[in-house]
Amino acid sequence: MAARGRRTRRWTLRLRLTLVTAGLLCVALVVGAVALTTVLSRTRVAALDDVVVQRADTVAELAADDRLPTTLPVAQPGEIVQLLDASGRVLATSPTASATLPVLPADEVAELRARAPWVGSTTDSAYDDEARAAVRATTWHDQPATVVATVPMTEVRGLLHALTLALLGVVPVLTAMFAVAIWFALGRALEPALARQRTFVGDAAHELRSPIASLRAAVDVARAHPQAYAADELAADLDGDLTRMQALVDDLLLLARLGSTTRRPVEVDLAEVAREVARSVGVRAVVRMEVVGSGTGTADPDAVARVVRNLVDNAVRHARSRVVVTVAPGAVTVDDDGSGIPAADRERVFERFVRLDEARVREGGGSGLGLAIARELARDGGGDLTLGDSDLGGLRACLRL
Repeated sequence: MAARGRRTRRWTLRLRLTLVTAGLLCVALVVGAVALTTVLSRTRVAALDDVVVQRADTVAELAADDRLPTTLPVAQPGEIVQLLDASGRVLATSPTASATLPVLPADEVAELRARAPWVGSTTDSAYDDEARAAVRATTWHDQPATVVATVPMTEVRGLLHALTLALLGVVPVLTAMFAVAIWFALGRALEPALARQRTFVGDAAHELRSPIASLRAAVDVARAHPQAYAADELAADLDGDLTRMQALVDDLLLLARLGSTTRRPVEVDLAEVAREVARSVGVRAVVRMEVVGSGTGTADPDAVARVVRNLVDNAVRHARSRVVVTVAPGAVTVDDDGSGIPAADRERVFERFVRLDEARVREGGGSGLGLAIARELARDGGGDLTLGDSDLGGLRACLRL
């Protein structure tokens, strides 16, 4: 049931991310399609306006100079140009229109003549359902006249209709293809993370199970033999497991919070941090500790202190007799004279809950989270933590900010 629940949550997250991403793409495509059709429509209409304006101006100049040809010239498909008198009758026309049927009604021609020069759309054309028209006032044989030039909007409407149909087919197809790609990409991206999560949860459960089982055994024994198990002995037996479990829980909570909190880096005296850590572990240390050098670094003080403490605790736990903490500008190096770590295992020890089955593992060792926490804290602050060979013969851990 738990595995089924994890799979359900994974599928739900994957589905939500896919739907959100595909939805955003669909919106972007729709907005882009609307913008494209609008731009194309305005561009084509502007081109038609240039045609009718130029034609009306040309015919108006010819009429005013009494140089008007018998048939008015046109070039565009469906283009019409006419010269109308004051009452709206046709004085001259292009071959694309009748010599007796005006392109526009007389009342509209009179209204537009008062606003001439004018260009715009009209649905009153006698030859087209909708057209772009230009109107110019002129004279012909010293009498007032009006030039009307029109170009049908049929081509523009056809273009926009075809483009709309194409986009209606393209947008859903592109959205579906992108959704499929995102679905598989998220599956591949989420699987390693979920695998690591399952591994981490399993390891954490294993680590917690041991102290809890020990606590339960001590309590059961005390309950079954109250006279043989003194309170102070019970407290002493429980204290170690409680301390270990508390430290483990604290480490797990710290790992869970990494990357989700905002850190405020300041200038930190690294030598003072190292000396403070040395004093805190000096009481329980059975080895000689030294802090040498000086320097500062820009980092979160609590994070730096935690990293240095983890490194020193690790060194003290595995050293034979000596630990040296060397401070330099932007760096802290911790050396010990223990057995060291083989080069092949130096990256593996940064994995959570990893303990080496060698001389560096001793009774009362840590939970396997110390170095993992140290490196993640270092990298969370923009630095790094590496391991190498120490001049003392053991391990060297180098923190760089």
